[in-house]
Amino acid sequence: MKPYNKVELLDKLERLSIERSGDTIITKFNDRVIKTASVTQVYEIFDIKTYIKNKLDLIENSFNIHEYELSIKGGVQFLKLVSDSVEIGDMVFKKAFYITNSSDKSRKLSFNVGLYSDRKNIHYINSYKELDFSKRHLRGINKKVDVFSISFLLKK
Repeated sequence: MKPYNKVELLDKLERLSIERSGDTIITKFNDRVIKTASVTQVYEIFDIKTYIKNKLDLIENSFNIHEYELSIKGGVQFLKLVSDSVEIGDMVFKKAFYITNSSDKSRKLSFNVGLYSDRKNIHYINSYKELDFSKRHLRGINKKVDVFSISFLLKK
């Protein structure tokens, strides 16, 4: 993980593009194709780049971000934002916000919050339905994300 740097994070995201051409989803990074996937007409792209650019300020209002990890491998995009520490027994955990997206149908779109310990690489993910979102990339996914974001990110 890296120390949180909003400009660096957004710069890396800016180099990502996910486009549809007919029944093919094309994922590019630095203008180079890194993955293609055949899809049906009901598949809907979730634009993780635009989402993060538009919602990062709201996320920052809920999480005092100290570190981050952004992974773009093939058709999978993963962002982990790590916040304040919490001690439980002799273990130190950090609050974490996770977004996983895929443009190759390999993963559902998911948003999770939980606790992370780098000491033993332990992740505890919350399963409370108001703080967890996991959906397939079918028509209407972007509207469902907007509803989730409003209910989750605007709560403190």
